[in-house]
Amino acid sequence: MGISDTIPEWLWKLDINWLDLSRNQLFGNLPDSLSFISTAHFVDLSFNGLVGRLPCSFNVTLLFLGNNLLSGQIPLNIGDSSSLEVLHVSGNLLNGGTPTSIGKIKYLSVIGLSNNQLSGKIPKKWNNLNQLYAIDLSKNKLSAGIPSWIYTPLILEIIGERMSSLKQLRLLGNRYTRDISKQLCRLSHLHILDLALNNLSRSIPQCLSDLIALISMTLLHTEFDEDMTYASYSKHMELVVKGQDMLFESILSIVNFIDLSSNNLWREIRDGITNLSKLSTLNLSQNQLIGKILENIGGMQGL
Repeated sequence: MGISDTIPEWLWKLDINWLDLSRNQLFGNLPDSLSFISTAHFVDLSFNGLVGRLPCSFNVTLLFLGNNLLSGQIPLNIGDSSSLEVLHVSGNLLNGGTPTSIGKIKYLSVIGLSNNQLSGKIPKKWNNLNQLYAIDLSKNKLSAGIPSWIYTPLILEIIGERMSSLKQLRLLGNRYTRDISKQLCRLSHLHILDLALNNLSRSIPQCLSDLIALISMTLLHTEFDEDMTYASYSKHMELVVKGQDMLFESILSIVNFIDLSSNNLWREIRDGITNLSKLSTLNLSQNQLIGKILENIGGMQGL
């Protein structure tokens, strides 16, 4: 059944490098500051019943607080937690805006804020985060308050030019509009792209067929998968495959996935997309696409 208790205060006063209390029945509040004697490398308290507000500061490198019952706003000064490389607080009850100060966390590699109740603006200063491997802002309440630069194509232009290390981009279930920028095609390491349930329009960029990570497993792609920061985040993720929610565990680094469903995309599908031979899931349903089924689609053996 796991541990069913509150977390004792003395625990935060220890000199800890690695703490994993995930998937228990822990309850109660977290302290105002998650400050150990020295910086903890890995702290995972996900999949528990923790309540209350998110701590104001952390001296943690890889932080996992997802799938709890944390509520309230993300602290405005969270950007002072300069040691953070992974911030994963998806699946909580967080509300309010997304603080500008997150853009100050120089080495932040993962932003996981999905499945909350966040609203308002995404700060422009986030475009300073050029170390990102994964962005997941899906399933929130981000709406008309988002500044103009964050809307497609501008958000995707910034991502394509400054975030060349990006491997996962998940913006599903928001209100992004216009077309899918060609700048997205510059992401040579991208292997999970989920833009479903938005209001994207026009055609699917022909250059998507140039996404290197979905064509072949190059040496560069293989070496990049060995990064421990990214590997720690990629332990498990829920994706919609063939209309069903599926949980991928351990093997997420080799899952190759594009979902552009439930948008307003139109025109024909270009032949080049069949070059993505490593693609295991391609979902273009519930759009306004026209034309014939591609003759070479049978060559995409991963589907």
